[in-house]
Amino acid sequence: MVSDSGVARQVGAQANSPPRSSRADINDRNSARRVDKSVPEINLPNHDAAGMKLIGIAMLTEINGDVKNRNLAFQLVHPDDFADPDLSEIWRTLKSLHSRSIPLIPDRVVPALKPKVQDTSAILYEALSGVDRAITTVDAEFYAREVATAGHERRVRAAVYDAQRELSLKRGSTTVLDRLKNIITAITDDFEAREQVDVQMFDQFEASILNREKPKLFECASHASRLREIQIGEGLVTLVGAPPAAGKTALISQLLFDALQAPGQEQLKALFANVEMSPQSILTRQLARFSSIGHAWLLHRDFEEAALPRLRDALDELRQLMPRIEFMKPPFTLDRLAERSSAFEAKVVVLDYAQRFDFADRSNDSRAQCNAVMDVCRRTADQGRAVIVVSAVNRAGYAKDAAGLASFRESSELEYGADSAWLLVQEPEGGSVTLKFCKNRHGQLADIPLEFDGSRQCFSIRTPPQEWTGE
Repeated sequence: MVSDSGVARQVGAQANSPPRSSRADINDRNSARRVDKSVPEINLPNHDAAGMKLIGIAMLTEINGDVKNRNLAFQLVHPDDFADPDLSEIWRTLKSLHSRSIPLIPDRVVPALKPKVQDTSAILYEALSGVDRAITTVDAEFYAREVATAGHERRVRAAVYDAQRELSLKRGSTTVLDRLKNIITAITDDFEAREQVDVQMFDQFEASILNREKPKLFECASHASRLREIQIGEGLVTLVGAPPAAGKTALISQLLFDALQAPGQEQLKALFANVEMSPQSILTRQLARFSSIGHAWLLHRDFEEAALPRLRDALDELRQLMPRIEFMKPPFTLDRLAERSSAFEAKVVVLDYAQRFDFADRSNDSRAQCNAVMDVCRRTADQGRAVIVVSAVNRAGYAKDAAGLASFRESSELEYGADSAWLLVQEPEGGSVTLKFCKNRHGQLADIPLEFDGSRQCFSIRTPPQEWTGE
């Protein structure tokens, strides 16, 4: 899981000075309006500790891309389930931002809350820093049910107390008891409705099967190309590995730009997070491919005057794609990747490459680092996005005959999170490359022979040489 410490620091930074009020001070000021004055506070279940954790987790899901658990929490918990009015208002605001597809990040949440909640930054800081490292976003359901159950119990006890008070004042017992019965029935119905969340999930699953809803895969190559066998689609994590200068970024760029150009995918949007190459370098490679003008000529601006018409046509093609692709800018951190994926509404996210990405509380353990990367990628895919992860390899175990899942650096962390895994293996002769299929969670394995054209910076399917048999 991505650590919350970096986000907590962001929230703290929203205030002009360090938080001046502790949670105890806030509670003292709000004690007069915490619950209805007619209800003895000592008898009410007050799970605001769980509520604070739930708010912290809800914001962490934005970083981890854990849309499933975030949606579940918002379905289960209503603002009036919180005993503390401030927490109730915070939850109402989070749900409102979420319903409008606004990222739940400090820069958006704090300004929305400041007019309504005093010491907003202090409360959010404590909510995030209170989510200890043992708690993950998967625990959202546990804390959501804690808060929801406490809210139901508080409403029941409040209704019983009010009924007892009215009966003591010699008011009509039948009317009082009928009203209490209606209140209890409404609370029970609400409780049972919230318990149907898992049933609704299965109903949706059943409908997708019976209606033959096929997984959404994006076309990333022409119909005649075997590169279409690389499955890039909603909910899938695709892993591609190779040593330096083997062409992994060129291959991924080719697939991505062809997907943006494919008929029927005119609305497709992509986030390209490359830690080593500038957007201009990536675009220069695609310009060479689109225009068939040598990459070196473009790089050094030595192309002939006669190439200008082709160059302008290719530039126009690229310009039309620019509104639908975002090149992520530094810092290259996991929380920023998750935030930009959501804000740009990208359906394809490219992370190039895994071992260079950082997170707030960076670990010296490279395996733990890679595990955090794949955790975020998996959760991003669960949001309905296609995720392509580029990885370095262990050179010692990287050869045509020996190449496999163990060739990926920090292999176990990478292989578990990926739906499919490919390795670019260079052949001894020339620009021949084999795209080796190492893992396929949803089908068979079949390698793809490729040829790399360095001048145009593109891959094509390698045709086996024709052998004359004498016939």
